[in-house]
Amino acid sequence: MIVNTSITRFKDGSRFCFEPSFARQLAGELGLRATAVTFDLSNACAGMLTGVYLLDRMIRAGIVRNGMVVSGEQPGAGFGPVAVRGTDDADGSAGTRGYLETAGMGAEGRCRITVERQPEAVRVERLVALAADTVGDYARDHGLSLDRTLVLCTRAAPDFADRLAGRLGLVPGSVRAPGAPGTAGGEPLTAAPVVGYLNALERGLPPGKDQLLLVTAGAGPSAACAGYRPRGR
Repeated sequence: MIVNTSITRFKDGSRFCFEPSFARQLAGELGLRATAVTFDLSNACAGMLTGVYLLDRMIRAGIVRNGMVVSGEQPGAGFGPVAVRGTDDADGSAGTRGYLETAGMGAEGRCRITVERQPEAVRVERLVALAADTVGDYARDHGLSLDRTLVLCTRAAPDFADRLAGRLGLVPGSVRAPGAPGTAGGEPLTAAPVVGYLNALERGLPPGKDQLLLVTAGAGPSAACAGYRPRGR
C-alpha cells in the first residue's frame, strides 16, 4: 500500500493536479500491481504522521501486509506508537473551514472555495496548546523522558518551536522545526518530520539526548506525535 501525504501535488513541475492520485502515479513508477492499495491523504502539516497511524492500523487489522507513507513538497532502532489527537474544544469548532457556495456558484463556482479562518494569533495558540497536550500525554503513557528527547516539529508559526518548548518546560533548542533542505528555501510542510529525522541522522543528537519525538500540528486543528529511538541508543 502507498499513502501519499503531500500538500503540493504538481505534475511536470508546474501543473497542480488531483487526479490521478499521486499515490497511484507513484505505484505506477515503482512497477506495483494494479491491485495495490493507493490513496492520497490530506491533513496539512499533520499529514505524515496521520498516514503512519492509518497504515499501522491497517497492518494490525490484516487489511494489508506492508506499505509506504511518502511525502514531498515543492518549497515555497525504530518508531514507537503514533498518537493522533484532534480538537477537544467544547464546541468542536475547526480553526479553518472551507466550503462551496452552491447557491451562488454560477458557471465558475466549482473552481472557487470559500475559506474561513480564525485570527492567526488564536489559531497558533490553539495549535501550541494541542501539540503540548499531545506530547505530554504521549510522554506519560509511554514512559518517555522529555529531558532526554530531541523534539522535532512542523513550523505552524515562525516561533512555534520556541513556544512549544516553553509550554513543555524544556530548555531552548530542545524543540526544533527543520527548514527546507539545501538552499531552496521555503517550508518542508508535511515532509518536516522526515527532514528533521534525516538531519538528526546526519549531524547526530545533541549531548544528553538519546531519542527523537516527531510532532506535527496543523489543520483541524489536529496534532500527532511518534517517538523514535535511533539504533544503538
